[in-house]
Amino acid sequence: MARYTALSLLLFVLSAAPHHSSAAVSDSLKKACAKFVYPDFCLKALGDDPRSATADLRGLGLISLELSVASAKAISSDYAQQRRDPSHDASGKNWLDSCLLLYQHNLPPLLDYSHKFLESGSPEVGRGLLTQAGQVATVCDGGIKEGDKANLGSLIFLAQRFMELLSPQ
Repeated sequence: MARYTALSLLLFVLSAAPHHSSAAVSDSLKKACAKFVYPDFCLKALGDDPRSATADLRGLGLISLELSVASAKAISSDYAQQRRDPSHDASGKNWLDSCLLLYQHNLPPLLDYSHKFLESGSPEVGRGLLTQAGQVATVCDGGIKEGDKANLGSLIFLAQRFMELLSPQ
């Protein structure tokens, strides 16, 4: 069971280097991702989704949320599988139980309502909900190993940034 360490964070940042084909990434996506602290992460996370090529900021926010939901479901499934592993001690099982509870009962409504607020034109409300969702992902570390797809916390941050860009100033 992974927990944030300086090394794992460094490996994640290094793994976020661009792996996409620059020819396949649209100018609109490049322009949108340029508004991020880590534009290469944005391009990597969204560049493989064909909808990103023509999406506006709202559409990219929705795609980011959909990627977050898919990631949360995969992590929840992974935690459930890890929970059945008899090699975990009581402390490890308690940690997995806590994260399973958060991933199965807290994250789905937070992500769902964030999606609805973004669709309805109230991204600032969804942004607040994503702050809570990001805390869940941070506490449980996303369960993603280095080299796998982007971790949940980073995807949530990406969606949150799109909502911030769409919110009235």
